[in-house]
Amino acid sequence: MESVIFCIIAYVILLWVGLRSIRKKGLKREMVWYTGLVGWCFYMTVAQMFRLPSGSIIHLQKLTFAPMGQWIRYMLEGST
Repeated sequence: MESVIFCIIAYVILLWVGLRSIRKKGLKREMVWYTGLVGWCFYMTVAQMFRLPSGSIIHLQKLTFAPMGQWIRYMLEGST
């Protein structure tokens, strides 16, 4: 449980420091991207700690492109 609290505190500090420096420059779009990126990293860390399902680029590829590839292979093998 201590590691979870430490993780939350670390990400809050990271978010606070990063947003403060981005806000000084006046870049609102970068603030949104930065918040999303830190939020995603926080979720991935917590998901790994509690063995929750975590989405990643590889997971997205397996969900979309792998079934399409299998379907194309089936279509090509069936036409010969």
